[in-house]
Amino acid sequence: MPCAGGLLIAALLLIFPAADLGLILPLIDRAIYGDHVDFFAFLWKILFVVVTLGSGFYGGTFTLQLVIGSVAENVFALAFGLNPVLGAQRECWRSLLLHLIHRFPL
Repeated sequence: MPCAGGLLIAALLLIFPAADLGLILPLIDRAIYGDHVDFFAFLWKILFVVVTLGSGFYGGTFTLQLVIGSVAENVFALAFGLNPVLGAQRECWRSLLLHLIHRFPL
């Protein structure tokens, strides 16, 4: 299964940009600071993670929440004419809070 997942990721790299692979903390920075973020960046990240996890490889979930959440908030805020910085930052704080609650329940 991991071999098929690796081949699928390689095939997806021919279609989608390689900037959406890995930890991609610069994408979070761009979203938080209100810079231009590609409209489908969070969907591509979801696609790469689904293939990676589905084929048996390990991928972190916390950074994934930050990436997908902050980029999606940035994109949707721009689409609705709102401030993208506030949406992306709110999503990062929400993800951090939910992660801490999940790790350290009261």
